[in-house]
Amino acid sequence: MNRVVRLYSRRPVPACVQKRPMRMKWAFRARVSLTRRPACRMLATMTALVLLLAVPAFTCRRVRAVFSATTANSSSFTAAANFDAGQIWANGRALGSLVPAQVGTATWAQLTDGTFHNCGIQTDGTLWCWGSNTRGQLGQGDTTYRYDPTKVGSATWTQISAGYEHTCGIQTGGTLWCWGSSLWGQLGQGNQTNLSTPAQVGSATWSQVSTGGYHTCGIQTDASLWCWGYNERGQTGNPATLTDRDVSPFNVTSVAGPWRAVTTGSGHTCAVKTDNTLYCFGDGGDGRLGNNSTANSVALQQVPGTTWLTPYAGRNHTCATKTDNTLSCWGRGTSGQLGDGTWNTSLTPVTVAGAATWKSAGGRTVSTCGLKSDDTIWCWGDNFAGQLGAGDQNARNSPTSSGALTWASLASGFGSQGTCAIRKTLNTLWCWGFTHHQSSTPVAYPGTTYTAVAAGNDFACSVRTDGTLWCWGPNDVGQAGWNLPYGYPKQVTAATTWRTVTAGDRHACGTQTDNTLWCWGYASSGQTGQNNTATQTVPVQVSQAPATSWSAILSAGDNHTCAIKTDNTLWCWGNNSAGQLGMAAGDTTNRLVPVKIGSATWSAVAAGAQQTCGIQTDGSLWCWGSGANGRLGQGDTTGYQAPKQVGTLTTWSRVTAGGGHVCAIQTDGTLWCWGLNSSGQLGVAVGDTTDRPSVTRVGTATSWKSISAGQGHTCGTQTLRTVWCWGQNGYGQLGLGDTINRTVPTQLAGIKRRPITSGSAANTTYAIE
Repeated sequence: MNRVVRLYSRRPVPACVQKRPMRMKWAFRARVSLTRRPACRMLATMTALVLLLAVPAFTCRRVRAVFSATTANSSSFTAAANFDAGQIWANGRALGSLVPAQVGTATWAQLTDGTFHNCGIQTDGTLWCWGSNTRGQLGQGDTTYRYDPTKVGSATWTQISAGYEHTCGIQTGGTLWCWGSSLWGQLGQGNQTNLSTPAQVGSATWSQVSTGGYHTCGIQTDASLWCWGYNERGQTGNPATLTDRDVSPFNVTSVAGPWRAVTTGSGHTCAVKTDNTLYCFGDGGDGRLGNNSTANSVALQQVPGTTWLTPYAGRNHTCATKTDNTLSCWGRGTSGQLGDGTWNTSLTPVTVAGAATWKSAGGRTVSTCGLKSDDTIWCWGDNFAGQLGAGDQNARNSPTSSGALTWASLASGFGSQGTCAIRKTLNTLWCWGFTHHQSSTPVAYPGTTYTAVAAGNDFACSVRTDGTLWCWGPNDVGQAGWNLPYGYPKQVTAATTWRTVTAGDRHACGTQTDNTLWCWGYASSGQTGQNNTATQTVPVQVSQAPATSWSAILSAGDNHTCAIKTDNTLWCWGNNSAGQLGMAAGDTTNRLVPVKIGSATWSAVAAGAQQTCGIQTDGSLWCWGSGANGRLGQGDTTGYQAPKQVGTLTTWSRVTAGGGHVCAIQTDGTLWCWGLNSSGQLGVAVGDTTDRPSVTRVGTATSWKSISAGQGHTCGTQTLRTVWCWGQNGYGQLGLGDTINRTVPTQLAGIKRRPITSGSAANTTYAIE
């Protein structure tokens, strides 16, 4: 079957703050306004770049094309347009899915979802964490982001809980350990010192722990209840530290135990006694304490009823199962997260719609999922990230099936925009919506078959075999071709005549079968060719006369675009600050409409970050624009504002331009690269990271068929469609199963796909199989 694969990608590491509002950039482009006081809520607008999480068993697949983000080179896209259709594959970055998709092959016993990180205990009792690590919450002894599950020490564990920026777990033997952020004393160490490795909390033994936004609660083996951390709203139950913090565990004794279960939300706590009575305390906003009030309370408030079994706290709502196995929820319901068939907030418990019986539930930020007695998962509430697993992004106010699969357990935790669960019997990990996992090996991209794909700066577009155009990812300036942000593939216009597509930093262009050219997205330099700098949120035709004269050969650089017409003339427009449009010596003026480059005829063009290269119809190679790092191949770093021939050969067949380097293939199958080599992206020798201002041969192979340069990495295919990658790999963009840079071409074992395309501003790679 023909499929699309995203082979490699980058994931920006988030920045967090303690003292002042700051913007955080995430894989799903979350822009979150934070303050030092956790009571101030995050204001987030998220557009998820989401891909299928399933990692298939690799047999020897044939690659038809590989594409690397952000900007596509024309020769690769020309090739892609002429190849058979296929399925897209990808790897790297934060992945996600609209439906449950398997993550790896390990077997798991327990999972927890933090706000920006996940942890899980495997069936052998080992603990693994992944995602954000800005405060050391992954327990690795550092603050480095982890894209894949990474083992935490050598101990064995029985329970784990992930909060906002901290994690706590119980080891075999009952000891409690915490790590990560301690700004509010949530690690229980008697201080406010962050810890990047697990530290034991006292000497007691524990039966349960739950991490909230900035506080933690747990139950010791003697059934006593203890809480610590941030107490501004009374969530630790300690009147003496109200509006401040508890840096050590506080024994909650205002209501006598024994206690059986406890759960923590962003600012509230709920706990059930062994007599099945339920008490909540802390932030009462939206009625999340269930006591028919919105007032905060440091005193424990009893939730009406005496048949409560297990509570589950979301960010601003709470749910709990009863002894008759029914499920009730209360608190904020404006996104449908209470599941009672309304969009209303409720100050007291309301029964979740339907006659189902439930084993467990999990409150999320603005949604809820539950595990029914028949072991199926049903979800409700907000669904902008696909966290309901229903195959779409539509919110639900009553339980909706997440598929017919059966499950052993749901992940605990309130903070994620995704959902993870463990399959029944198989014990494998499956996730949907936005999670914090990134694969460094190729995974299948959802959907039908494709003929082309182009990756921009955290967004991508593709052409399907039916001629439709689909885009996904951040859409803040219309680069995904829609008026509203969409994180998952969305069809762009109703046309079924799309032929090729290319993507720049935050704009894209495509051609249709009638030889018309269309562009959309950011246009600060006129890169959409509309004779203005206005952002275009939907594809707009480039009206350069004659309007139906464009070939399938086009390439978008960071902020400029070039395309070849059917008469083989070359036209460029957009940013020209380094002369990358090739107008004339000394000309660095931006162009808002396509302008013809000289009188030569061309067969290929590749737009890079600030350089452009092209092959003329006589086989000669020419480059122009910035000469930094020697990227023009002239033996020096001089820039040129008009096309300058690279050497004297007339045997060039393909060319690609990356962030600061260029690679090209000659007709004899040899590969040559030049320019920036800081990450080994030129592939010239083991350990070699020296820039090359002159054309330099890569290895001795004479079997190169396609080549594609990314921001700091390069991928290509050889005879028999084998795939080779090298250069920067900090985000797994080489598809080799790790994040180690390579300075020479390294084959992806067992992977055979079509030619590769890459872009100048990102670290993602796609392939059509």
